[in-house]
Amino acid sequence: MRTLAPLMLCVALGLVACGSPIVGEECKSGLTACSGMCVDTSADYQNCGACGHDCGAFLCVQGVCSNAPRLDGGGPDAGDSGVDSGLDGSVIGTGMSDASFDPNPGLGGCRIGEQACGGTCSDPDSDHDNCGSCGHACPANQSCSLGFCQPACDSGLFPCRGGCLDFRTNPTSCGDCGVNCISGICEAGSCADALPGYAVVIGHDMVSANDAIRRLAGSAVFLARGNPVRVLAYRGDSDPKSILGVERAINFEKTESGRAWQRIDAIETIVPLQLRDADVFVIYPQQTARKSTLQKLGKQWGNALAQFVSTGGVVVLFEGPSTTNDGTFRVLEPAKIFSALGRHAEADHQTLNVVGVGFSIAMHLPRRYVDQPNTSSFQGVSTPGTTIVEDTSKQPVVIERVIVPNGP
Repeated sequence: MRTLAPLMLCVALGLVACGSPIVGEECKSGLTACSGMCVDTSADYQNCGACGHDCGAFLCVQGVCSNAPRLDGGGPDAGDSGVDSGLDGSVIGTGMSDASFDPNPGLGGCRIGEQACGGTCSDPDSDHDNCGSCGHACPANQSCSLGFCQPACDSGLFPCRGGCLDFRTNPTSCGDCGVNCISGICEAGSCADALPGYAVVIGHDMVSANDAIRRLAGSAVFLARGNPVRVLAYRGDSDPKSILGVERAINFEKTESGRAWQRIDAIETIVPLQLRDADVFVIYPQQTARKSTLQKLGKQWGNALAQFVSTGGVVVLFEGPSTTNDGTFRVLEPAKIFSALGRHAEADHQTLNVVGVGFSIAMHLPRRYVDQPNTSSFQGVSTPGTTIVEDTSKQPVVIERVIVPNGP
């Protein structure tokens, strides 16, 4: 029993250093001796990259402290740090931590899967008085399911595909008809499928792009799950050359990854409804939009966007120069997904540094690349996020935020 105790302790604590690491008086290949223990500095949050470099409440990814909180919630300030602990030298943003992101900002816009009907948000799949479309009411003795009127069910049950189900516990119709829980667990109408969401803000307008920029932009879109990836794309007041550049980047990464994608054109007034059937929301640079228009869209979409990223969705926003607004990113501010004081036009063809080592969108990038015309950096970022690409003055050009869900 004496020889088994250390192993039992290792299993109980999940220590990276365990597994008979000592060979003679040295550590096994790939491990490093730290304070009398052999540890994997590529993954040990207490010795991340080097002995004694503690990531606190955050994961160690390939020897670098990430901005994803540890699953055990450890650390003295876990979930309440107020600062996004990103890469060394690239910590930006203050305020709430990603683990405490509020999916309910309380704005006036509709939530995911809803549309405005007579000034009220309505779910066309289940609203008795607006079944399938605004104003289409079901008879008094029928209910609405998947946008169609069907015979009513007993109390506590809801119509679904010709039957009556309990949406509170049914893992194949959890919260609504046809919502399948990957985990097989439905609790109080919510799937136990919580996955992190992502927000990526890219300071390239994509009118001109080299392979490094295309790979970065495409990788951001393919953070989304699914095959094909359903891309809800908002054109608005974007330069057609930017739209073409973004789509070329997605196709570039499509070839590299072997995954497919499907574009859905976003309709401004029903974006919250469309987000229900999307994996990623792409916002092209809004070069000719007014600031007031972007702020209005942000309030109109804010509730749905916050809910989207807090339930595993991906938002990718591209920035571009404009004389009518001070940043396309203003669309994300009402939902508190991303906020900054402003943007700054970078000098053409300067060298940018890829500092987001360990993050998937930077996995296949060179450590440096030359920017293209109309590149922007972001000034005074006040929301959590990790700098992936920075300019020579260490101002962020590409920022990624991982949003940890609070759900079951």
